[in-house]
Amino acid sequence: MDRAFATTTELPATQVRVLLTGFGAFGRYEHNPSYAIVSSFGPSTTLHAVGPSGRRYAVILQPHPDPVRVAYATVDSLVPALWRARDTGRAEASVATTAAATPVPTAQGTAPDPAGPPSWDYIVHVGVGHA
Repeated sequence: MDRAFATTTELPATQVRVLLTGFGAFGRYEHNPSYAIVSSFGPSTTLHAVGPSGRRYAVILQPHPDPVRVAYATVDSLVPALWRARDTGRAEASVATTAAATPVPTAQGTAPDPAGPPSWDYIVHVGVGHA
């Protein structure tokens, strides 16, 4: 029997998993602040939020283990590979595993996924610029 909830604050939180990516070195800059921001999060950081309707969310941030090369061709191939890895459960690249045992493909080659399929609902790329 389903439990009746008196208020939306009693509802269980909806989990939303977000893979974070950031750019690596470029030009004369050895360290890109966008990847510094991404890598500053732990292997699996959970933020709690409440939407306008009162629905509760547990947003789980999963940083990609490697910076993304600053090149359109790299991004154009990496992002679809990340989605295919999630959808098929097979990483198209070597697998790095976060502390939450969520494997994430990198740009090193092809490998089977020993820990289970990657899991995220969104991919968010952090970019930094100046005006």
